[in-house]
Amino acid sequence: MQRRWDPNLDDGLYALELSRRKHAKNQQTVRIEPALRALQAPTQIVWGTADPLFSLEWAYWLKNTIAGARRVIELEGAKLFHPEERPDALAAALRELWTDPSVVRS
Repeated sequence: MQRRWDPNLDDGLYALELSRRKHAKNQQTVRIEPALRALQAPTQIVWGTADPLFSLEWAYWLKNTIAGARRVIELEGAKLFHPEERPDALAAALRELWTDPSVVRS
């Protein structure tokens, strides 16, 4: 696993930090659930399947929570920083949303 935060942590501290982040990571998202349910904007969810902090189930939670969510695009083997690692895949997903004639634009 690539260490995106403090690569100098020893393995024990790294595991502890990873555990802490996994436990706390979605509290903010759940806290804004009412606002997400009200969000009508067309939304494309692009998710890395190998993210150690945000499991794939959260992508589908967002899809089922955001009123304007179109679909989940799973990037096999990608992690949290997939926009940096796979910019072409993200661009394709956005292009798909932006050119979809069924998406209402104002």
